[in-house]
Amino acid sequence: MTRTEKKFIATPLDRDRLGELPGERLDADPTQANSISLNVIAVGANGVTLGYTGLNGNHPSTYGNAVFVWQNEAAIPYGAPPLATTPLKGNSPSGTTSVEFDVKMGLDYVLGYSTGGTVESIASWAYIPPQEEGFQYFSTTTAPVPGGVTSDVVVAKYSTPAGNDAGANKNWVGIWVASTGSFTNPPKFRADAPSGATGRVPVHGTYTRDTTYTIGYFTGKSLTTLAATCTFST
Repeated sequence: MTRTEKKFIATPLDRDRLGELPGERLDADPTQANSISLNVIAVGANGVTLGYTGLNGNHPSTYGNAVFVWQNEAAIPYGAPPLATTPLKGNSPSGTTSVEFDVKMGLDYVLGYSTGGTVESIASWAYIPPQEEGFQYFSTTTAPVPGGVTSDVVVAKYSTPAGNDAGANKNWVGIWVASTGSFTNPPKFRADAPSGATGRVPVHGTYTRDTTYTIGYFTGKSLTTLAATCTFST
């Protein structure tokens, strides 16, 4: 009787079927995670001063990074036109920008940081409540699933803004055999993200012990939409 090997197929929830993964199980020790973080510095009648801390190697102006703003609760209203769009100037990964729009007292606002210059490629957001204090923040993240690394596959988990359809918006995951990600050098292994704002995706490849890898999450087709990384060693 021929033995049939079960193939792992990821879904947004995945059902924790990690026992079915092919290959030799490897221990994975995440050492560093990075994402795009935001900070509301000031709110005035004519707009918001926003600080941002990005990934090393990002060139916001060259790569078309931008900030969008809506009058909305603490979520990106995908499909709704923004009140204003602010392309980022300068090519330092971190800095500040002035997002100009008419701020009305008693209303709440959400600002989204886009790695690809479109609403669909938003990676992080900052929420300003009506009282203009108690700001809230969200950043896209990625990491290997505990127990989800073998010699044949790495199962990566990801979390993106609620409402994002990762599959429809061409999100994907890449893995470099390196201690950092890159905006210019393609990862050695890659896989498209399924539908949903959060989930897991198997990235098939050849993985070995005593090696350092970096997972990258991309919010669009281009390498320059890199939004989050996580480095781990086997």
